[in-house]
Amino acid sequence: MPTQKILEFYSGIGGMHYAARLANWDAHVLKAFDINTTANEIYTHNFGKGVVAQVPLFSASNSDIEFTLDSLYRFIVSLCSAAQY
Repeated sequence: MPTQKILEFYSGIGGMHYAARLANWDAHVLKAFDINTTANEIYTHNFGKGVVAQVPLFSASNSDIEFTLDSLYRFIVSLCSAAQY
């Protein structure tokens, strides 16, 4: 079975990431998303830079939300296109 790719939504401080490690899953967290700055800082401390992304949807305008969702959609499509089955 190929390495499982994880998108971690509402990632907090990295519960899913940590659980995958603890369970010895053959998995790779591609991106983690949260709106909480403190949680994102702790996530970065725990798992390194480049994984977590701040998504401030509550303070965003409609155009910002559309842009964020469009970017997320494009990211997911690119992952699916690159996935090997």
